[in-house]
Amino acid sequence: MGESVKISLSRHASMDYESISLYLLEDLYQAQAAENFSKGVDKLFLNLAAFPKLGSLYASEKYLSKPYRKLSFDRYTVFYVYYEEQQLIEVHRILSGPSDYTGIIKDTLSIYEL
Repeated sequence: MGESVKISLSRHASMDYESISLYLLEDLYQAQAAENFSKGVDKLFLNLAAFPKLGSLYASEKYLSKPYRKLSFDRYTVFYVYYEEQQLIEVHRILSGPSDYTGIIKDTLSIYEL
């Protein structure tokens, strides 16, 4: 097997994760839901590290400079870009519920390593 795939979070993805967790925990008082969300994200990242092309190509990629992929779990959608040469996945957004993502998915985001 080849080199392990590294996963990085954009500033927006990191803020998405925190805001969803806080909403579940503090606004809804659902500690179990917050824990399930966290475990779901962890599991999704493990699956992505093993199968980086698991997500489907985002249909609006013609408006973007990068080939964004999207993958859903529970009622959340994760948008990411896979750089095969660098063995790197950049997670750009973690969004809750169905939405028109056209105005949300953008190219210029800071990236944080996990």
